[in-house]
Amino acid sequence: MKVSAAALTDLGDYGAVIVPVTDGALPPGLPRPVRARAAAAVDAGAMGSLYGVVTQFGASPERVVLVEAGKAEDATYERVRKVASAGIRALGSSTVRRAAIVLDPR
Repeated sequence: MKVSAAALTDLGDYGAVIVPVTDGALPPGLPRPVRARAAAAVDAGAMGSLYGVVTQFGASPERVVLVEAGKAEDATYERVRKVASAGIRALGSSTVRRAAIVLDPR
């Protein structure tokens, strides 16, 4: 599987999008289809503990993987790496060939 950072406007080109959830909120600028699917899980309180994963299935991208990233003030390079790793592990047995990771600029 090829994993890369992508412009938010190009997320439809990927089979999966890994989205960190920081402070119970989604990153700003997510495209409407991704935000709508992700917001339902976040609003329902489905995220759970740090590095907890919720995978949603649908169309373009076929998978949205939400990963609980904790508090924004606790963000470090190591935490970003672990969030990305949790998202990729969630895709481990899938047929996804390309995945993008959304990085929150805050």
